[in-house]
Amino acid sequence: MFTTLLQCSRCPARTEFVHQVSPAFLRVGEAKALAAHQEQGDKPVFPKGAYFLGKVLWAKGYTELLDRMKEHAKRTGQEIPVDVFGTGPDLEAVEQEAGKRHLPLHFNGARDHA
Repeated sequence: MFTTLLQCSRCPARTEFVHQVSPAFLRVGEAKALAAHQEQGDKPVFPKGAYFLGKVLWAKGYTELLDRMKEHAKRTGQEIPVDVFGTGPDLEAVEQEAGKRHLPLHFNGARDHA
């Protein structure tokens, strides 16, 4: 497992990026997907196509997400709606910046993934 640590003066807590997903987490996701598929049939379970999951900190990549979304919309003329799941100290600032850029991010708060 590869881990990157970020510590800075404006970050109240240590932020850790883990570049591997636990097999247990994937098994939970597979079970949830199977149950949703059985419930929904052939209807798409997640029709919006994109989501961002995690603690809402600029250090987690939100600047890059907003930049790439704006670039894609400018280049293709199409916006990709993104559902954001999570809370954190930068939530309000990220929401405001997404609104200022007129980006279709939908903030859904925290969800239990188990």
